[in-house]
Amino acid sequence: MKRHLIRAVKRWGRSAGIEFARYHPFLELITARGATVVLDIGANVGQYARELRASGYRGRIVSFEPVAACYQQLSAAAASDPDWQAVHVGVGEANGESVIEVGRDTRMSSLLRSAAADSVERRETIRLVDLHTAVAGHATGKDRVFCKLDTQGYEMGILGAADEETLGRIDGFQIELAVTPTYLEQPTFESVVSFLRERGFVLWTTRRGLYDPHLKRELEFDALFFRESPVSDGKPR
Repeated sequence: MKRHLIRAVKRWGRSAGIEFARYHPFLELITARGATVVLDIGANVGQYARELRASGYRGRIVSFEPVAACYQQLSAAAASDPDWQAVHVGVGEANGESVIEVGRDTRMSSLLRSAAADSVERRETIRLVDLHTAVAGHATGKDRVFCKLDTQGYEMGILGAADEETLGRIDGFQIELAVTPTYLEQPTFESVVSFLRERGFVLWTTRRGLYDPHLKRELEFDALFFRESPVSDGKPR
């Protein structure tokens, strides 16, 4: 009965233009790696943190979300979990303020301009901190830090502004990478992979993100990066 139900759901999804990915033991690697704190940057309403808990991760989660309406939902979702903290701030190139384009689908909100103007609902002034501030404020020197970036094309803005000491404290990244750019001035996924490789992060595995079943083309995917040698006591071994 269960298999028939799953098949029916998949058929419905395909008819609606939705492609369901097969289960991938993706997030379990974060727990296996020994992460003690996950910085969930671009948290939206908490989908990633819930998925991380469902994968078996029991460490601390710090979710950063700058859009006010999304933060309210995120904060409510985190309230019952003592090891999940919601922070009403975005992560960017520097500490200060900026303007974010809030998408009609809020998961598509970005500090970059959208290539499709009709996908933007409004603009909102938000508060930002840089990656150094995010790490220093929420991780101790003994923590093994994992960082998830889902900032809709702005990942290189965050990474490129980070100092080497901050990057040296991070054991791994999960980053949503686009095969087909959705935002103006969005870097290629190859440039993100190259940047991280040059700083000691290895592309470990990937997971399908957004897929167009009509074009049979991958549009986005999640990439998991780890250091070849794990970080211990805040420094790579």
